[in-house]
Amino acid sequence: MSASPHTRLQPFSLFLTAAGCAAASALDPLLGLSDGQPPVLQLAPGVLFACVLMFGYLHAVPALLVAVVAAVLQGVAPLPALLQAGLDALLVCLAVQALRTFPLQPFPRMRADHYGWFIAAALAVSVGSGAADAWTPSAPFYVSDWTLHAAGRFAGTLLMVQLIAGWTGHLNLRGLPGDLGQALPWLLLTLLMTAEPFLRVLDGPEPWMLLLPAVLVWSAIQLKVRWMSLLLVLMHATALYGTQARLGPFGNEAPLAALMLLQAFIVTFSIAPYALAITLNERAAASRRARVREAQLLDLFDGSIQGILIHREFRPLYAN
Repeated sequence: MSASPHTRLQPFSLFLTAAGCAAASALDPLLGLSDGQPPVLQLAPGVLFACVLMFGYLHAVPALLVAVVAAVLQGVAPLPALLQAGLDALLVCLAVQALRTFPLQPFPRMRADHYGWFIAAALAVSVGSGAADAWTPSAPFYVSDWTLHAAGRFAGTLLMVQLIAGWTGHLNLRGLPGDLGQALPWLLLTLLMTAEPFLRVLDGPEPWMLLLPAVLVWSAIQLKVRWMSLLLVLMHATALYGTQARLGPFGNEAPLAALMLLQAFIVTFSIAPYALAITLNERAAASRRARVREAQLLDLFDGSIQGILIHREFRPLYAN
């Protein structure tokens, strides 16, 4: 008896999860603003969350192993590394179980009515794991460190889950070139509006800074959800690069202030545009389905050999 296609693909998908977590773990140390501070955002927890949410609990295993190896290579003792990775995997699995249980229409498909549940679950996981990141046996526990670690995990989880969910669910490769042609002008316009303030020295507030939210909202109206998730990653990468180079609206701030401002910027401009895009896309899809069903019913009525009369309280509404 031959194995099913899903069974044959399972080892390859686990390998992809491990590769994604390894790449994210390698990038995370590069996403800080100064030595001794937490990174602005952490991608590895987001990749772990996305893979478990979209593909199943078994994907927590390769992510856990990769996290342990990455921590040991950075000088962490094996036992603390295993405990930290195990706690991360446990919290993510509990959050995914909650997301698969409580919403009316369960995950893994990201929908507008799911998004609030996802934000709450991601925030809870980030707060729990951030506390473990900030705690060390030989030093006092500071709430400020806890907050910065949790914010970095939350920002990375938002970006990675939105990106992976957008590009792995219901993807039509044949329609991708046409979608790219429609999305590219809005991608370039929004990235241009992001680069203008973040990639040069600013002496103070400028009108250009006010255009970015407006352009981002308009892009959320025009773009499909998957392109919006990609745009947010590129936009925040531009903002992070500019701030690391001491450019843009946060470049003149002290490192701690710049870190907090940039984290607030990433979280705010990840949630609001994505929520708007996913809501408008679902409304447009519902409207298209309603028009198709209306056309099918009209064809049924008009083509019927039986006389059909639709009325409301004996007042005719439609007749074939």
